[in-house]
Amino acid sequence: MTDLVVAARYFDLPSAMVARSYLDSQGIFAVTPEYHFAATNWHMMFALQAMRVMVREEDVLAARELLATQEPGWETCPACGSDRIYRHKSLIWGALSIFMLVMAHVATAFVRHRTKRHCRECLHEWIDEMKPETDPEQTPLLLVGSIPLHDADAVLDAVADTIGARLASVPDGETGVRSNWIGWQHAVFALQDALEQGTEKERAYQLNPPYRLAPGKSAADIDFGELGFAREAIKSYAAFAARRAAGRFAHDARFQLCLPTPFAPVFSFCAYDIQGDIYPLYERAMLMEIDAIRLAIPDRDLAFQWDVATEMSIFEELHPVPFLGDDPTPWLIATLARLGNAVPDGHHARLSPVLRLNGQQALEGTGRSRHLRVCRQCDFKRRRPADRFLPCAGAGRPRR
Repeated sequence: MTDLVVAARYFDLPSAMVARSYLDSQGIFAVTPEYHFAATNWHMMFALQAMRVMVREEDVLAARELLATQEPGWETCPACGSDRIYRHKSLIWGALSIFMLVMAHVATAFVRHRTKRHCRECLHEWIDEMKPETDPEQTPLLLVGSIPLHDADAVLDAVADTIGARLASVPDGETGVRSNWIGWQHAVFALQDALEQGTEKERAYQLNPPYRLAPGKSAADIDFGELGFAREAIKSYAAFAARRAAGRFAHDARFQLCLPTPFAPVFSFCAYDIQGDIYPLYERAMLMEIDAIRLAIPDRDLAFQWDVATEMSIFEELHPVPFLGDDPTPWLIATLARLGNAVPDGHHARLSPVLRLNGQQALEGTGRSRHLRVCRQCDFKRRRPADRFLPCAGAGRPRR
């Protein structure tokens, strides 16, 4: 394996994770070796001196160039330019930090900005004075979908009143019948006369027994028709457009569609032995929904987001996909590319690897670790080797 080298050092975990995620989005494999220590023993993080973001040796120059375009990530010695620096912490400040654990954010900010720095290369010492922060009111934000409010009107009002000016695209919150992500699509399968629900689940993480073909029926007897995504989008877009016209959103803000990939409902609601036959039918119905949306909403007002949570569970080898054989990755990647290409040029499109679990946890990198994560809410288990995501690294870049 290619050796990993340090691309940047950070004095806090959030900054390191943001930098690593940014490199991932640009197709550069990156890890934070100290992640687990800092995340589980955050009060001991000062002992680490710095959080390292490491990349492959051949990527280090490109990584540093990319990070240089962002907010300053790692500090350098003002005398020699080396990034091999550390912070001096006296016993007094150490005791103070422990005493102020209940005020961790205050303590972290205080120590970070006011402590003495030492350069390991030239032995230069200096006091790091507090630097002006970027105005938080101007920082762009991206919402990835669900917002637990009563309806789209409540979501749009809440967003407009708080962060509306900072959004380039605005989702409707996936409220009402859509609040359980793909749960509402279960009814679409239930209405098919050619399908009947089984009596047993095929895997632990499955809310209901899957559907199978009814006796004497085949996939040719299935017609999904309207899925409902276009209907909901058109209704919410009208509410969004009215608020934008009233100046509550930026004049060029887009309406953000957060859609599950067709694979998610098919894999969740169909038995293993029919998924390969059902998938093309459901994908065709989903693409017809997009066509209907584009007929009703101007292209210039649309931003698309494909939620790829289910695909991520397959990349992590949590469940088999029998119709795809031993290596489902090529088929899944080709499918995601096809869905991305279904969004015309000039639109904004992205992939969102979001797990709709306890608190909508986003997948975070953990290097090559094999730590098992369990959701206390539903016992969903996932194993996270970061290198499994290399085939789709950078797939979520906006298309302009």
